[in-house]
Amino acid sequence: MTVYHKLIHGNMLNNYELGDITPEQALEQGYKPLIQAEREENKEYAVSYNEDETIPQMTSLNKICLHWTAGSNSPCNTDIKAYHFLIDSNGRIYPGTHKPEDNLNCKDGNYAAHCGGGNTGCIGLSVCGMAGFSLHKKETKYPITQKQVETLCCLTAYLTIKYGIIIKENSVFTHNEFDSKKAKPEGKIDITYLPYLPNLQIIRIGGYLRNKAEWYRKKIKEGKYKLEKKGSYYEFICVC
Repeated sequence: MTVYHKLIHGNMLNNYELGDITPEQALEQGYKPLIQAEREENKEYAVSYNEDETIPQMTSLNKICLHWTAGSNSPCNTDIKAYHFLIDSNGRIYPGTHKPEDNLNCKDGNYAAHCGGGNTGCIGLSVCGMAGFSLHKKETKYPITQKQVETLCCLTAYLTIKYGIIIKENSVFTHNEFDSKKAKPEGKIDITYLPYLPNLQIIRIGGYLRNKAEWYRKKIKEGKYKLEKKGSYYEFICVC
C-alpha cells in the first residue's frame, strides 16, 4: 500500500495510506508520494538555508561517497583534485578543486574522480589520513580522528539538506560499500576501520556513519550547527 504525505510549510504532515480513494484523488487533495514529499521538504528548507544563492538548489546530485585519503592527516594537491571536500585531523574542511556540480557531467573530464564507476552525480568527501593502513595490520602513522569523523558526518548532513539527498545505503555510502557491490570489486578499504572504535565491525561502519549523519541533519535543521568560513577552510560551529 502506497504511503502518501501532505507537505505543509516544509513539514510532512497528515500521513495517509491509500484505501478508499484513488492515487489521483489523493494528489488532488494535496498529498504526494513519500519520496517526492521528502525531496520537496528538503528543497523548501534549502531555499532559506543555502548561503550561496549562485548554486542551484535542486540538481541531479543524488549520492555522497565517504572516503579516507590514504595519506597524511592534511590534504595534499592530489587529494584536493580528487575530492570535493577534505577534512584534516582538527576537523577543518577544505574545498577541493572541483565543485560538486562538476560531477553532474563526467564526460568532459572536468570532475572529481573519487569513485571509479560511480562519479556521476556523486559528491566525494574524504577524511585525511590512514597512509600505509591494511586490514591485516591495522596500523598507520596517520590515524583518522574522532573529530574528523564527526565533521565528516556533519558535512554529509549539511550536503544532504542542500542538495535534497535522502540518507540511505544506496545514496550515502563508504567507498568500500560501493566497491563491494561491483561485479569485480577492486578491494577499496575506505572506510573500513575507525581507530577510536577498533572493535566496530566493517559491516556496521556504514550504518554507524549514516546514523550520525541523520543526527547531525536534525541538529542543523534546528539551527544547532552552523558552517563558517575561516580563511582557506571551513568549520562547523555548535550554536548552543
